[in-house]
Amino acid sequence: MTYTVHHVAVLPHPATAVWEKLFDPDAATGWLGVAASLMPERDGAAFCWFYDAGSRLPTAHVGRVLTLDRPHRLVLLLQLPTCLVESTVTIELAELEANRTRLTLQHDGFPEDGVGPFEYDGWAHSWEHHLELLGPVRVRQHARLRRVGRRPGSWGRGAPEYRRPRGQDDSSPRCPQGAGRQ
Repeated sequence: MTYTVHHVAVLPHPATAVWEKLFDPDAATGWLGVAASLMPERDGAAFCWFYDAGSRLPTAHVGRVLTLDRPHRLVLLLQLPTCLVESTVTIELAELEANRTRLTLQHDGFPEDGVGPFEYDGWAHSWEHHLELLGPVRVRQHARLRRVGRRPGSWGRGAPEYRRPRGQDDSSPRCPQGAGRQ
């Protein structure tokens, strides 16, 4: 059995603009929080997201573009860095009225044993945060963290602040056991 991360976000941008941000290396430094991104827009291309965590060693997330249907569907094969298994990230864009886009993200392949649940929790939080940095959005998934501030209209120019929902222990960096698992 494996776990799946699932997010739905409504973005106040047309689907073509959202699609372009997915591949734009300059935009990725904002919304994806990477130091560098290499992700060619073509089927079968290898990609790398390079993260620099400051005083800790940098990390690289590598994978391959499996499916590319511009500007509707993107499927990525992504190696999970801690448990060293391959996962699949599917991003689907649906144009809505008034130049808005519904983005559906599904990240599959988190093992239930070993460090799999740790990877699942980390990516569930990360994807929620990354989607919020694409601009003012409504993200539906789990009530892990709630936003208390953002910069309207930003494409990742500055990160929002977060606070834990009332009743959660602020000293614990992890979510309640099993929160949001499907």
